[in-house]
Amino acid sequence: MVIEVLLGTLWLPLAISGVMTAGGWTYLDAKARGSGKVSYLWGMAVTGFIPLVLGYLYFRSHIGDRESPTSPTERTLAVWAIGAIMAVIVAPLAAPPDPITQGWYLLGLFPVGIIVGYAIVNREQLF
Repeated sequence: MVIEVLLGTLWLPLAISGVMTAGGWTYLDAKARGSGKVSYLWGMAVTGFIPLVLGYLYFRSHIGDRESPTSPTERTLAVWAIGAIMAVIVAPLAAPPDPITQGWYLLGLFPVGIIVGYAIVNREQLF
């Protein structure tokens, strides 16, 4: 009974962590591009409404080039955000409409999402 409850509610902390790390990555990237106080707004906006990260990815080239190379913290946040958000989106679509099964899918898809996120973030070093 306890395992079923934990699996059924597993998506919420994973979704929250994905959204928070996406907002943190957006803030750090905007700050490294010299957007000043607007970087706080980007981070908060992405945290409040996750699809805005797509808008940020589109418009970040207009902000300017990075003033410093990507830090390990930024890379870690980006990998975690990609992995968590991918798992939270794909698990309910791939699993039957049963919260227990969706929890198992979520547990299985999160490591896959981390690997995909690592490949996306570190593609210059991998390929």
